[in-house]
Amino acid sequence: NAFYYLTHLSNPDFGENRDIVFLPEKQLIDGKMQYVMIERPVEPFRNPYLDAKKPSMVFSAAETFYDFVKEDNKKVLIAEPTFEWEANRIGASAPPIRIDDKHWLLCYHGKQDDKVGYTQNFMVFKDRDNTFPELIYHKDERLITVSEEWEKPGKFHIPCIFVTGMVKKDDKLILAYGAADERVGI
Repeated sequence: NAFYYLTHLSNPDFGENRDIVFLPEKQLIDGKMQYVMIERPVEPFRNPYLDAKKPSMVFSAAETFYDFVKEDNKKVLIAEPTFEWEANRIGASAPPIRIDDKHWLLCYHGKQDDKVGYTQNFMVFKDRDNTFPELIYHKDERLITVSEEWEKPGKFHIPCIFVTGMVKKDDKLILAYGAADERVGI
């Protein structure tokens, strides 16, 4: 009884959507304080407002949660798969956190194929006036990969490290993550 259905967060006419996270603060977008969502359309080419061929990360803005499903709600492509380890798809992993008064840290995942699986990296965004934050850091290295024996695939055969939460504590970054779709690590 603690939760109830509110609304779709994306327009179902444009296909399935995954990896949805929100900036924890409303942003000034086009003169209005709006919620900002990072999403990954499974088939971005079905959305006439996007110019992406593969599952990619997109900013969306809306004044209310109900407005995200509107066909013309504002969307901007953040990043497409660029590097080999991202060849199949990229998407947000954990909600972004502030690292200072102008910058956001986003942990995101990439999938190359079923052999390499899902690995993690970080993006950094800088706030801009009256529009979406700007991507200022997106590098080619995988920073978090399967390495421990208990992180390796078991029941599920695709290697998978997937960060689900981040907390900044003093000068430390604490990550909670799923491993092999079977275990949880910190």
